[in-house]
Amino acid sequence: MDNESLFYTLVDDDGVETEFELLTTLEYEGAKYYAMCAVIEDEDELEAEFDVLREDTDSDGEQILVTLEDDELRTKIGEMFAQMLNEEDED
Repeated sequence: MDNESLFYTLVDDDGVETEFELLTTLEYEGAKYYAMCAVIEDEDELEAEFDVLREDTDSDGEQILVTLEDDELRTKIGEMFAQMLNEEDED
């Protein structure tokens, strides 16, 4: 993935909007996953965690990003992303 920052405004089930920065993506077993970091308003606060989301389509055929309900899969994909991001930091 290139170094260009991409930002997404995501809306949760309660209608709350949060802005996220896309860190990187990966494909695993036919699905596309996104490592997303919430944009923090407080510049003094450092956020090292990221959320793992999966690309899906809604009933209208529109692309959506969904949270992973499967804890084991979320952990596995999260570890894959962490390794990718650590390798990028070393470069």
